Amino acid sequence: MSKSIEVKFDSVIGGIAPAKHLVFNGQYSDGLGVDPEQPVRESDTAYSEDKPGAVIRSVSVAAATKTNIDAAVTWFILNPKDTKTYVYSTTGELLSYTNTDLTGTPTSIGTATSGNGSGAAYYNNYIYLATTTNISRYGPLDNSPSLSNTVWTTATLGSQTALTDTTYPTTPTASASGVELHNHAMHVHDNKGLYFCDFKNGFGMIHNIITSKTTDEGDTDNGSAYNVLDLPFGYYPTDIESYGTDLVIAATQTSSKTLYQGQSALFFWNTTDSNWYRRIPINLPIISALYNNNGTLYIFGGSTGKGAQVLKYLGGQSTSTVAYLPSSHAPLAGAITARNRRIFFGGTTKESDGTAVACVYALGTKLPIERNPLHCVLKTSASADDNAIVTALESLSQAEENATAFLVVAWDDDTTYGLDSVSGTAGSGWVRSPFYMIGEKFKISKIRVPIFRGPSPASADPGRDVDIKVFFDGDSTTGSALTTVSNATHGSSELVIFKPPAQANMIGNYSFMIEVKVEGMVSVVLPVTIELETMAD
Repeated sequence: MSKSIEVKFDSVIGGIAPAKHLVFNGQYSDGLGVDPEQPVRESDTAYSEDKPGAVIRSVSVAAATKTNIDAAVTWFILNPKDTKTYVYSTTGELLSYTNTDLTGTPTSIGTATSGNGSGAAYYNNYIYLATTTNISRYGPLDNSPSLSNTVWTTATLGSQTALTDTTYPTTPTASASGVELHNHAMHVHDNKGLYFCDFKNGFGMIHNIITSKTTDEGDTDNGSAYNVLDLPFGYYPTDIESYGTDLVIAATQTSSKTLYQGQSALFFWNTTDSNWYRRIPINLPIISALYNNNGTLYIFGGSTGKGAQVLKYLGGQSTSTVAYLPSSHAPLAGAITARNRRIFFGGTTKESDGTAVACVYALGTKLPIERNPLHCVLKTSASADDNAIVTALESLSQAEENATAFLVVAWDDDTTYGLDSVSGTAGSGWVRSPFYMIGEKFKISKIRVPIFRGPSPASADPGRDVDIKVFFDGDSTTGSALTTVSNATHGSSELVIFKPPAQANMIGNYSFMIEVKVEGMVSVVLPVTIELETMAD
């Protein structure tokens, strides 16, 4: 005897599920380019809405101006001395933008001698740039700045020993050239100076720049030193972060792009003793980056190929996994930023058709809830390719009326490179519901889709579409597509109902999943309701 069943796809606020058939309350199976923390509608002159919508709405990006840039950008550098955004590239270029969306043409400042984008940071009135074997700096920012090269090995910073240009693994693994993990990553700590990584003669080391004021802030060396900390033999330092008054150094033993050559580790150092005091083994091929957000230390690692993880430090010798990304590589140190409790980081994922794309993930939420959801909020304009990678990421604007509006992204796809910023125009994105287990043969009889198309929708506007697909019985590759919902086909309807037999092939043997794709300034307001009837086998 048949029976009627109603299923509701009722929430995306819980984020992407950790496994295909392990979906917790409020989670969805997968998605790309959708951020439920955006408002339901775009602000307009009649009504301005700021509150997160918890709906299916896409995030759009626009290509930023890359005139004067001739290679992938690996660092965005902000500072308290001026309102410019500085960018540093893999060919050593230093440029500056004066607007928060990077739409204006950047000003070329100069090229660091033998610059390779391996490290950059603001410290004490200067922008510092790591090169293959030296340091360049630009400043003083508050008084007629200029670019000075090779300051590490000259009297400017105490005539230190040259750095070593050690080859690190490149990411992604499949890339013909790729971008190396940063062998001279930099970090300013606790007013004690600028620390940065190096590797020579088989062991990792940390160097330190300390400056003071003679005429301008930061213009005079005040105890900069080579090799202020040694790591054990075989450990390549990849990033540095503060944790309270301590420095934490991430390091890997794996220099290969394919072999797992030993555990990675974290090394804790109080910056005053001659040696680190705590080593925490991390059973990952590499740790690519560290990030302290509101006092919590996050560890990004995995491999240079597919399979990335985000861990959280719990204190003592303990960590826990907070995200697993099977389709992504571990992010570069310059491709992580945060706002409030939410961390954004670069990675890769798969489009709904299976092609690889460079993207930005968001971990956590600014909402006052305890969950730590993972969303893939932004698809870059890089080519769909296994070699595409996000090379740098930053949040520039203070504005929060749109949850992702302040992001700027640099990318490289092994063919070209580019910059993106979030725009207020139409984008596209999609999510897939959990697989709903019915356990017997069934037929879908009705699907109700609530839709909001944004301010003043025009019936002739073709850019606000919703596409629905249904996947049956564990299949996630060949869904049955329903009629596209558009202003041209459905006018300004706010509830669209699909009814077979107009839609064929709506029969499953034991389970189904729906895919919702949105294009333009349109939101699907949850729940989407699916009515079905069981059938005799």
